[in-house]
Parts: sequence; C-alpha cells; structure tokens
Amino acid sequence: ILVGQNGPAYFLVPVFGDLVKQDRELRRAMALASLRESWRLAEASGANLVTEEEIEAEIDAVRTARLLRDAR
Repeated sequence: ILVGQNGPAYFLVPVFGDLVKQDRELRRAMALASLRESWRLAEASGANLVTEEEIEAEIDAVRTARLLRDAR
C-alpha cells in the first residue's frame, strides 16, 4: 500500500498465476478504498450524524410526494 499525505491511497497488486483471483482482490481493495472515502466525506459533511429514523422519515416523505404526484 502506498499512501500520500492527505492524498489518495494506492494498492499495488502483483498479477501472478490466477488472474481472476488477482482481479477479485484488486476490486475488493478498490471497493474498500471507495468506502473509506465515503466515510471520510460523510464525517466531513456531518451526514454520519443522521439517525436511521431521520433517513426513514425522509424516504417516506419522498415516496408520499411521488405517490401524490403520480395520482394527479
């Protein structure tokens, strides 16, 4: 793993033998890096402080608005 100061992380995955397995490992590493970046952005914006109940209420509000719109 190569990491810069406050910069992107790079995962070096050598490809020997089973290319499918190596590709799976690389994709897993990329997904983990993406997830970590999402967590960082959520913390920076305060989105990680939203409760599950607040999220569900917002989803319900959007669904209700769509139903009302489609009923017109």
